[in-house]
Amino acid sequence: MAEEPVVPSTDSPSPAKPARRLSPVARLIILFSSLFILIVAFGAFAIFGGLPSVQEIKNFQLSSTVKSFDNFDWEKKRDEPIRKVVPLSAIADHLQKAVIISEDDTFWYHDGVNFQMMKEAWKVNWERGGYARGASTITMQLARNAFLSKEKTLVRKIREIIVARRIEKVLTKKQILELYMNIIEWGQNVYGAEAAAQYHFNKSARNLSLSEASMLAGILPNPKRFSPFRRVETARRFQKRVLELMMFSKLIDPQTSDAAFAAPLHLRGQVITTPPVVFDSLTTQPAEVEEDSLFATSVPGSSSSDSVEPAQSDSLK
Repeated sequence: MAEEPVVPSTDSPSPAKPARRLSPVARLIILFSSLFILIVAFGAFAIFGGLPSVQEIKNFQLSSTVKSFDNFDWEKKRDEPIRKVVPLSAIADHLQKAVIISEDDTFWYHDGVNFQMMKEAWKVNWERGGYARGASTITMQLARNAFLSKEKTLVRKIREIIVARRIEKVLTKKQILELYMNIIEWGQNVYGAEAAAQYHFNKSARNLSLSEASMLAGILPNPKRFSPFRRVETARRFQKRVLELMMFSKLIDPQTSDAAFAAPLHLRGQVITTPPVVFDSLTTQPAEVEEDSLFATSVPGSSSSDSVEPAQSDSLK
């Protein structure tokens, strides 16, 4: 039997259904979701990008720019930092105590960040409508000076907190303090305790008296503006403030505080013997201090246990 020929179908194929269009609301949701992801990614990069690793922090070392201060010409104009790195043991205990009590009195106990002080500082700044109090711990200041920029932005502050926490995880408190005492600025191109002692008093940091140490700690929040070579009365007021903080924290007694303030200061090339100047209140933040300083976190009645190293509190008194 012959096969019947296959007759092609004349039925046309069904047309494809048109793609379903997104509603305006759905398109807006997708748009804003994409923008949000981009913003988050950019913010994460801005905060975490370029931060030092734990290994980089461990390996960080400061280098000296000056080998010796014998016959050093301080009047010569220089663009490079003046620094001689010395171990913590070569820095007078007076200076270590004075700096800690005025800059970060809970240094031995916090983990890099003093959130209570930050909260109080932000509250004060908000109430006064501008910058009036800083909240950077010694570790945060080290983080900024060693690894970050000094721009005053919220992003930098967050980066500073992150790096400070990393520093506290890999370095001991003594290592942190030693780096800080060698890196911090103490005048025009003058960096570190040794250069500061030589610049102001023509002596090593090891041999600083309590009077000299309290002066250096007092001007630390803004050493260029409060330089005793330029504004001796202001520098003396800050010196007095540090001595009173040390006294109320029971690091020194009232007689020692009074004697240190009354002692003539033999600045390089001159002697300071100004009349005593006191503050009305230790809880009042002096004007013109920089962001770095917690300055005056200790107030009358505070315990010395918060401001000296636990294992050495007796030896530091």
